[in-house]
Amino acid sequence: MASQQPSEQPNSNEMSQEPVMDSQVLLHYEDDTGEDSQIPSTLDEGEAVLYRPGWKNLMISMQEKPDKQPPEIQCTSTLHHVLKKDDTEAPVKKKAKFYRQSASLDLDPDQSCAEVAGAALAKAKAGASKAKAKPVKKEVLKKPSAAESTTSAPAGPINQTIDDLRNGDLALCEKRDKGKGVRFAKDRDSLPPHVLHLIDKESRGNRAFKSIVINKLYQRQADGSLRLCLSDPIFSEAQQLYTSTYSKTKEHSLPETVMLASHFGGNERLFQEAARKGEIVSQKGSDNIMYWSFKSWEIGRKDGKMVSQRLDQQKKVSKDEAEELLEAFGSVNWKFTPKQLEKGMIEDHGEISASSLNLLKQAIQSQEKLCKETNSLLKSTGLDSDFIKSLKVFYTKATAHIASLNQLKELNMMPDATTPTEESLKQLFLTVAEHTSKFNDSVEIGKAKLKAQKN
Repeated sequence: MASQQPSEQPNSNEMSQEPVMDSQVLLHYEDDTGEDSQIPSTLDEGEAVLYRPGWKNLMISMQEKPDKQPPEIQCTSTLHHVLKKDDTEAPVKKKAKFYRQSASLDLDPDQSCAEVAGAALAKAKAGASKAKAKPVKKEVLKKPSAAESTTSAPAGPINQTIDDLRNGDLALCEKRDKGKGVRFAKDRDSLPPHVLHLIDKESRGNRAFKSIVINKLYQRQADGSLRLCLSDPIFSEAQQLYTSTYSKTKEHSLPETVMLASHFGGNERLFQEAARKGEIVSQKGSDNIMYWSFKSWEIGRKDGKMVSQRLDQQKKVSKDEAEELLEAFGSVNWKFTPKQLEKGMIEDHGEISASSLNLLKQAIQSQEKLCKETNSLLKSTGLDSDFIKSLKVFYTKATAHIASLNQLKELNMMPDATTPTEESLKQLFLTVAEHTSKFNDSVEIGKAKLKAQKN
């Protein structure tokens, strides 16, 4: 949307005759040529200003104060143009760093708008210089729109409306957590495709919805850290929609000879019949070979996946399985009680339970400790080559387990990229515990061998 400027710019003579109005707004700016310009305009309540960092300009708004006191001049720098509150199609530009300064001027009723603007401009520049040299915490804010206004009345509605314009409909929007936005940018490459599609495609053009999604993507913990949360219904539904939309069909392309042999049993008549009906189509590849392709439908894939997950989550652990798990955890000194196991490893909303998350951290620490001790053993001399080889095998598996467990902790995703269930989570912990026990035995044997050599 283009800047809403008057079609004809008034000259200084016309402006000098213009009386001071309660709602009068003067745009005083220096353009790229360094020339001074003044554009009178009106600013009603509910309108706002967007910023253009390239300009050096000031907005001067006047509102009449009670008891016939002089109007207060509100000066704010870096204006771009005036917009209606409901004008959602306007381009949103980043705010430039600016100073906000208010000044009460004793106005003469005979003063022209140009004279008022000049006086306000001089005071604002002086105030801005002082603020820059000696910033006042409550008056000079890096993010005025994100804090409560400490200036007089005119600045409040303007800056609030800017927030409304940037975030969408005030009734529906919520402000984006800056920390979550930074974390999202950092995690982008590792996030599941359905999450990226929801944020990048489905939220395109709707900043308010995009902020809601990013805020839901992370949960802030008691210590201030952020934890990825993919169990929210908005992501579950997005995964179902993404799967049904993008995984319904699959296209298979093969060279003609391979297609004829593998799919038509060498029957050229059937091959030609399929081509005539359009069931297979040809296209020359970049290698100048003619490829024939057909599409296949994967029916019932989504429903089958959803049902199997629900059945797995509802399945109760048997007494024998519980004993096996607890024995395995105890053998490697992981703390996990029968009561915690009985409650389940997955919460109702699909996230890993707090006790299971603690178990996961213990598992990671065990692998890291054994890998560190293995590095020390491998630097020593006196161990035979076969034993060193077995240590390296254990070490390799441990590093793979660390990666899988970290993926589970950060993305709530199993090594095979599926959502964790009670059954799959127990099996993973059991596998890691059994490997940890064997790895630990091997490391202790290595230590004993080196100790025996020293004695």
